[in-house]
Amino acid sequence: MRTILMGSSLLIGSSFALGLMLVPLAAQNWAASQKKTQTIAKPVGIDELKTHVKKESEGIFSVGDVQHLLAIRPVVDFKCTSDVRDNFLKLEDFRKVKDSDAILRAIGCPYPDPTPPPKPPPPLKPAGPITIACTPEDCDVVVLSRASVTGDKGVKTIAELPPGETTFEVRRPGFVSARQTVSLKEGEPKSLSSRLKPLESSQRQWATEALMKAIGTTGGFMESAGLLPLLARGSVSLSDDKGQISKFGMTARLWSSQAASNSAFFLVGKGCNAGTPLLPMGKKARACGADLKDALKMWADYQFPFVVERALSNPGGLSAETDRADSNGFVATVETTSETTKIHLSETYAPISISVHGHAEGDLPLDVEYGDFVNVRSAKCPKTVSITKGAKKVRFEFTELSPVAPDSPLK
Repeated sequence: MRTILMGSSLLIGSSFALGLMLVPLAAQNWAASQKKTQTIAKPVGIDELKTHVKKESEGIFSVGDVQHLLAIRPVVDFKCTSDVRDNFLKLEDFRKVKDSDAILRAIGCPYPDPTPPPKPPPPLKPAGPITIACTPEDCDVVVLSRASVTGDKGVKTIAELPPGETTFEVRRPGFVSARQTVSLKEGEPKSLSSRLKPLESSQRQWATEALMKAIGTTGGFMESAGLLPLLARGSVSLSDDKGQISKFGMTARLWSSQAASNSAFFLVGKGCNAGTPLLPMGKKARACGADLKDALKMWADYQFPFVVERALSNPGGLSAETDRADSNGFVATVETTSETTKIHLSETYAPISISVHGHAEGDLPLDVEYGDFVNVRSAKCPKTVSITKGAKKVRFEFTELSPVAPDSPLK
């Protein structure tokens, strides 16, 4: 009996030991079979994949969802092309399945890269050219912090400016700068103009300098040039408001710039005298009429050097629109409380004429023209002086102009 029990125990132990030995072997066999199954798994076809997509979208997982299918059978039997990808994207149920983007990646058909940004538009053509005509002619035009090239006669041309709003600035020393903002269009030319306003200080300076040059062309002020007293012989013609002309011979002595009251005149043809002192002719001469007196006084008052002297003594009233004479000459303006005088000079600053306009009601305009300058010592004096006051005209024509001694008699 004891022997039988011992034999049974040995048999049971041997069987248990054998079982323990068979378990790892069975596991190895199962793993090998699974590996073999995976290795020989059939590639997934496109129709099968579509079927899984449809089943999953309908909630039917008897065949497993698409992710599971591709996990156990990761190989597909089709090649990804844009048509294949578009085919899946067009499936009505594709977006309902889980992680459709991952499915596309798993079958080798990921979404394409995001659409690249559109190419930038071609650069705009520049505006212009822009043409700017400015006064004075030698002004500078500045735009976008660059100076333009200098053109002819005040016309500047600027090219290659970008379209859009652009501000132009016109500059010139002695003038107030001017700015202008304009809208420029692609490929469209544009013309602008600008007239600069001079500074008041510049206007005074220009007028003063021009008058000094004018005096220089005549040889200086009469007194400093040794022309006073000045003996003048010739004729004077008077035209009244009816056009009647009277002509007289005349002899005159001009003493100073202090007006005709300090000058002596003797009218030969009329046999009269005007001014003080009366002429020491050894015989009495009657005083001239009002028209002759007025004419002789204007001749004395509007000697060109005397006009300039008075202008320079009133610097606050001096002005000019330009800083230099041009083909049109030069105009200096003298403003006083009682009148405005414009002094007209030639291109070389020689005196041409003056115009006087009184500010009081009833004042008649007065115009004086100088002509035929002749040398008198080192200076120049006009042989003809024409004066117009309202409808009346006076013309002086001299045959002799010469300085004389202060105490010499007037003959």
